[in-house]
Amino acid sequence: MKRIVLSLWGMACVLVSMAQTPQDYIKGRVVDENQEPLFGANIVWEETTIGTVSDSEGFYQIPVPAEYPKNLVVSYVGFQSQHVAVDQWGHYHVVLSESVSLKGVDVKAKVNTSELSMVNPLNVEKISSKELEKAACCNLAESFETNASIDVSFSDAMTGARQIQMLGLDGVYSQITQENMPLIRGLSSAYGLGFTPGSWIESIQVAKGVGSVVNGFESITGQINLELYKPQTAFPLFVNGFVSSEGKLEKNIIIAEKKGDWKSATLLHASTTTQEHDKNKDGFLDGPTGHQLNAIHRWEYTGNEDFHITFGMKGMLEDKVAGSDDFKVELGNNIVEFFSKTGWRRLAAPGKSMGLQTNFRYHEFESLFGNKNYNATQYSTYLNYIYQSYIGNTDHTYKTGLSYYADAYDKKGIIDSTFMDMVGGVFWEYSYTGSDVFSAVVGLRADYHDTHGLFNTPRAHLKWNPTDDMVVRLSGGRGFRTAQPLVENIGALASNRTISLPSDLLPEVANNFGGNITQCFYLFGREGSVNADAYYTLFENQMIMDQETAGALSFYNLNGESTSKVLQLDFNYELLEGVDVKASYKTQEVIATFDGVEKFVPFVPKQRLMLNVAYETFFEDWQFDVTLQHIGSSRIPNHEDLADNTQLQFQEGEYWSDPFQKVNAQITHTLRSLEVYLGGENLLDYKQDTPILSHQNPTAADFDASMVWAPTMGRMFYLGFRYKFKK
Repeated sequence: MKRIVLSLWGMACVLVSMAQTPQDYIKGRVVDENQEPLFGANIVWEETTIGTVSDSEGFYQIPVPAEYPKNLVVSYVGFQSQHVAVDQWGHYHVVLSESVSLKGVDVKAKVNTSELSMVNPLNVEKISSKELEKAACCNLAESFETNASIDVSFSDAMTGARQIQMLGLDGVYSQITQENMPLIRGLSSAYGLGFTPGSWIESIQVAKGVGSVVNGFESITGQINLELYKPQTAFPLFVNGFVSSEGKLEKNIIIAEKKGDWKSATLLHASTTTQEHDKNKDGFLDGPTGHQLNAIHRWEYTGNEDFHITFGMKGMLEDKVAGSDDFKVELGNNIVEFFSKTGWRRLAAPGKSMGLQTNFRYHEFESLFGNKNYNATQYSTYLNYIYQSYIGNTDHTYKTGLSYYADAYDKKGIIDSTFMDMVGGVFWEYSYTGSDVFSAVVGLRADYHDTHGLFNTPRAHLKWNPTDDMVVRLSGGRGFRTAQPLVENIGALASNRTISLPSDLLPEVANNFGGNITQCFYLFGREGSVNADAYYTLFENQMIMDQETAGALSFYNLNGESTSKVLQLDFNYELLEGVDVKASYKTQEVIATFDGVEKFVPFVPKQRLMLNVAYETFFEDWQFDVTLQHIGSSRIPNHEDLADNTQLQFQEGEYWSDPFQKVNAQITHTLRSLEVYLGGENLLDYKQDTPILSHQNPTAADFDASMVWAPTMGRMFYLGFRYKFKK
């Protein structure tokens, strides 16, 4: 009955919204001289902060400001900006020229490779493909080496799997999406960060704090959204090759085609590691060997201005082997996925649109850790219907709709169980953009879980621009998620710990509050910015993974306090012509209750510092990047084999790791359509001593490869190329 009520409520919202009257707005399209649409062009009312960007087909719509008529400023990277005089409502078709020259002198426009929005009420940082190309970036897990908001570490000393942290908490508390559809959920929580090749990623949007209710209920610390290369944004042909000193070989190919009203893109990936390494002579491989094959084929229809559809298929095969003959680790992932996005614009009633997102996935996961095997299959369905309209005029817009998640699991091995998670919900989100200095986004979701019942997730985002160069944001809200204990902590299986896992774990619920201040400035004629973030997360209920007792691994619901307090300061400045400096400092206090005792959460550094210096020559044919990371001390759970570790300090009954530094560097040379890059990671060669505890006796109860707080591998060098064929 509750599901029926929710559905009727959502349908009523849609019917009411369809009865609204037209609003004050201007719409149009941005194209190049060949009439090809320009995706992501900026359209801003002159001398205001009211703006928008063009969509994948170049279309845009923008509300009319209070003072009217005005000029629209239309700009796009690599194209000459235009001022468009607007004196009446209508459709403004803008054609941008590709080059800018004055009497033979080229005018260069500098574009930041990562930037914070001054317009969006949500605290969103956009990371472009240019920023991703500053590092090896073989996959999504390696895409944040030059970003201070996302912290990257290893889950264990055998599989080489990387995990991320955001606002001091594990990556599972961040909603990770691909083009605003679920990407990492359920079984993909284990190694899903390695399933998306870095060369496929066009940009990443990192939103801190609770996200939009339109995208779901799971976001607690933020949202990480990937935008892959699409048919209209990809090069006709892109080829990337990569080889590392650890023996990893990788190749990526993207092919984009256009046939009439249809466009398509094929994304291919193949990687393999055959070389075995045991540099510390402990009898275990330093990293896994194996291979991965990955492919996406997608289509887009663009023949109708008020109708748009994109759909595609994805397939992936991965097999890896790690460990030793005495403790063997085998991993396998097979994924087949279908996705689609369909959108309708109501040209008869401008400003109104609706869309439907669908995703269907089959994921087969197999794993063996010593004598423990964990195999599972997941069938997932995701549907999200969104209707957008306005109240009176475009100063007051809203989105409403229905969503549905269904995940069926069949698990065998450590756990034998078959069950299904189904969640149906309705959402409503209101946006106010009627002022140049203030805007707000307020939303509410009501979802019904087939086991845990009805739950609500309210969220709010406020933005204030006291000056044109400053923005102040505040946000607050609630998140809800059901945990997958073993999959989300798969690295803990690389041990002989006895596992205690109750069958009645309750869902995790948390509240997140915070804000940020961003100030842009000009110093000595060069642009810079200063940003300060402060966020507080308070759990009402959390799944605790308890490693506090050697030889034991326990999961249970929180009984006590669990909080995260994070403060981050960022500084960006163009120091000299072509020289950019990024510096960030972050302090974290993350505490949870373990068996009745409040302690710092293990393996979460109390402090982090990052410094990135990038230099690009005037003709953009050489790029140099150096990144220094300082990782502060973190608490390490007690274990008798830690007593003689010289990298640890024993303070007040607890082990704390020593701070350490990492340096990564890369040189890129561009020759027309070809880029060649040479780089190195962990150049200071800092490694964790004896990352596998009791490695001499893999059958001992205290054998453990999951106690990792520092790099387990030394210096790594790589060489690669990118070929970008342009029309």
